[in-house]
Amino acid sequence: MTRSQCTILSLVLASAYAGCGAPPPEDDVTLIQDAVTGNIVISGRVTNSSGSGLSNVTVTLAGSASTSQQTTATGAYSFGALASGSYSVRPTRTNCAFSPTVANLNNLNSSATRNFVGSGSGCAAGGTGGSGGTGGSGGTVTPITRKYMTIIYNPIIESQGNARLITLQGWNNPDTMTTQFVADMAQASNNLAVYVAGPRVEIDAFPVKEDGFQYTDATYLTCLEASRQIPFDRTKCHKPDQADGFGYAANYLTILNSNNNICARFNAGEFDELWMFGAPFMGFWESNQAGTQAVDTNGPPVVGSTCQGRLNIFGFAYNAGEVNMLHNYGHRIDRGLKSMLPNPSVMDEFMREELHNPGQAQCGITHYTPTSTFEYDYNNTRNVTSSCADWLNYPNRTGATATINCSAWGCDERGYHIWRARHLPHVAGVAANGNSNNWWTYILSR
Repeated sequence: MTRSQCTILSLVLASAYAGCGAPPPEDDVTLIQDAVTGNIVISGRVTNSSGSGLSNVTVTLAGSASTSQQTTATGAYSFGALASGSYSVRPTRTNCAFSPTVANLNNLNSSATRNFVGSGSGCAAGGTGGSGGTGGSGGTVTPITRKYMTIIYNPIIESQGNARLITLQGWNNPDTMTTQFVADMAQASNNLAVYVAGPRVEIDAFPVKEDGFQYTDATYLTCLEASRQIPFDRTKCHKPDQADGFGYAANYLTILNSNNNICARFNAGEFDELWMFGAPFMGFWESNQAGTQAVDTNGPPVVGSTCQGRLNIFGFAYNAGEVNMLHNYGHRIDRGLKSMLPNPSVMDEFMREELHNPGQAQCGITHYTPTSTFEYDYNNTRNVTSSCADWLNYPNRTGATATINCSAWGCDERGYHIWRARHLPHVAGVAANGNSNNWWTYILSR
C-alpha cells in the first residue's frame, strides 16, 4: 500500500488488511537487540498526578554508574554515555511520594525511558510551565475536557438471522475499543486530553456515498467476500477504481444533516467531537473536520455544513481494532498541527525520522518511527541518534541527542503512537515564534 493510498480512505480497505495502521508481518523484521557500550541513555519525566512536570526533583542513578541530577522545568531528566549494565533510577523530593519509587533496569543494553508520577503536599508543580520562552510565562497547564458523540454503522443483516454486521463478521466491539482509546489518549497527552462519553447512536444502515450510492446488505456482503479472494474481482463492489482504487467516500454532509442534527447539537455544546465507526468499503476518512474554521487533518474539510468553529471527526475501523484509533489520531496530530500552528515549520522538525532525514531524527511521523526503514515499520531495533527527548524541554531545547531504538516505545505500533504524542510540547506560555508552548490547545480546539 502506498502513502497516497493510505491517505485517501481508511475504512474502505478489505478486511484482510487492518487499515492504514496495519504493521508489516513481524517475520519481515528480525528482532535483534544489539548491546551498546558507552552510548546508552536513561531518560524520562517526573510529573504530578495531573501530568504537569515537576522541576528540581533529585533523580539518583545507581548501579553500574552513580550520579544524580535535578529535573528541568518540564520535569525531564537524562543520564547519558552509559555502558551496558544494571541500573536503578530513584526520584526524591520532600513531602512527595513517587510511583514507582524506583525503576530497576537490569542487564540494560539499550536506551530506556522511565517516567515517575508524584503525589503529596510537596508535589505542587513549582516551575512546571518553564520559562515559556520569549514572551512566555510559567504556570500550570489545565487539562482540556472533550465530549465525544459516537455513531456506529452496524447494519442488521436480516438474511443472516438478524445478526448485526459486527457480530456476523466477528469484528471488534466499538465500545470496548473506545474505553481503551480514552485511557490511551490520557497517557499520550500527559493527562491533558480528557475524553468523556456523550451521545451514542447505532445505525442499521450503510452510509450514503458522495455519488448517492448506498450498499444494501446483499451488495455489501458480495463486495466484502470478493475482497477476500485472490484475485479481487473489483466489479463486485461499487466503482472500486475511483479514488485510487478505494471507491467513493461517504457523503459527510448527508451524515451531518441527518435526523441526528449533528451540527445543531455540536453548536449547542452537547458534544465536542464526532467519532464514527464503520467497516471496509464504507468510505470514512481517518480524520477530518467540519465547520467554519475547519482545516486539513488528513481528510479534506467538509464544506457546506452549518457547524460553527471546528468539529473534529474520526472514521474508526472496528475491523482493525484500537490501534487503528491511535493511528488515526496520529494523522490528526501531524496534519492538524501543520495547519494550525502559527509557525508550522517547527512541526516539520518534530516529525523528522532517520529514513528521510539522515542524522536529524526527532520523534517521527505516524507512518515512520525514528528508526523505520520502511513504512509502518514500528518494531525496528536498529539504533539511531534522535533528539526526541529534547522536546520535553520545549521551548528551551538544548540540542541534546540520545541513541534510541524501538525499545523506547515497546516495539509495537500502539506503544509508538503513545510515546510520540507524549513528547509534544505541553507546558504553559508562548514561544518566541508565536506558538503556544502547549500544542494540545491546537489539537483539541473546537
